[in-house]
Amino acid sequence: MSVTEMFSYIQGFLSADQDVREDIRKVVQNLEQTAREILTLLQSVHQPSGFKEIPSKCAKARELFSNVRTQMAELKTKFPVEQYYRFHEHWRFVLQRLAFLAAFVVYLENETLVTREEVAQILGIEVVREKGFHLDVEDFLAGVLIMASEL
Repeated sequence: MSVTEMFSYIQGFLSADQDVREDIRKVVQNLEQTAREILTLLQSVHQPSGFKEIPSKCAKARELFSNVRTQMAELKTKFPVEQYYRFHEHWRFVLQRLAFLAAFVVYLENETLVTREEVAQILGIEVVREKGFHLDVEDFLAGVLIMASEL
């Protein structure tokens, strides 16, 4: 293989990698927008009349989480499953925010602390790493900590 062919091969690899990262970034932007919508909706519980609106706000938030599940399903298709941690930094913060929002909704509905399994189910992802796109313990715990500061 000549030097020119080698650099050509490397350039092709880097271009393909950049395309994957761009596809992931687009889906993550949609997830961030949905997370902002859920957060804006739930912030109204801090208003004087917010306590009586909790059931309706939580129901609306649950509806928005169906969009999150759709977007997560799309995100799963954007990269090879064995490269989860290679691209993890792209969605780590939005996943932590979504874990917080799921925990907040469960707390507002039941006054209980959410489990990692419940958050994964709400988001439409796995708990176990071997099953594919999953909720890391660290991301789950970061979300719970954000909820603690919200309360």
